Amino acid sequence: MSEGLSIQAVSERCGVNPVTLRAWERRYGLIRPARTERGHRRYSAEDVERIRRIVAWLDRGLPIGQVRAVLDGRAPPALAGDPWRQAGDEALAALEELNTRRLEQWFQRLTGDYPLEKVIGQCCDPLRDHLRERPDGAAPRALLDTFLRQKLAGRLLARAPARRERGWLLMAVGDPLPAITRAVLRGAPVWCLETPLAWPALAPWLADDRVIGVAWVLGEHP
Repeated sequence: MSEGLSIQAVSERCGVNPVTLRAWERRYGLIRPARTERGHRRYSAEDVERIRRIVAWLDRGLPIGQVRAVLDGRAPPALAGDPWRQAGDEALAALEELNTRRLEQWFQRLTGDYPLEKVIGQCCDPLRDHLRERPDGAAPRALLDTFLRQKLAGRLLARAPARRERGWLLMAVGDPLPAITRAVLRGAPVWCLETPLAWPALAPWLADDRVIGVAWVLGEHP
């Protein structure tokens, strides 16, 4: 059986990480893709539509554990409560306790259940804003930013342009986290520099055919 989309193709089409798609299948039974003779997943058009419906319900605030029953018509949607608020409270508690192990478990669970874009936009960014406004928030926010940079840097390196692939040169001006975050969420091949360089220093790279151009990321919310 060779028909259907691969997990990578569905990931790019729906904006959901393959790790998350596997979790939705194994942990929650939300999708059931077909398999090839070698065991590779193959997703039908119906599977893709169901994934988009899952994302839509998550956007509306439905907890991941309730999505299957709602999709299958076995239960009405219960949108009371805010799973992102609860996740933010859990992260805040871990930061205040300097408990990086708990923070790691929190991040792994969230990114396993939800697309990374949702985790960043619905939880991490609001938490960073909240800590910025708190008089005592500088230290926990610095810890959170360091943690996020470390977690996202690995994903960014994995998406660096291959040997013959073209990409953008992304440079952070000021706080590097917004540049790293947007580069990871964008999914395009980029080389990301946390330290900005003067224009003359970039000349040799700009002469390389692999470099499409330079993009600067300035400010907290570019």
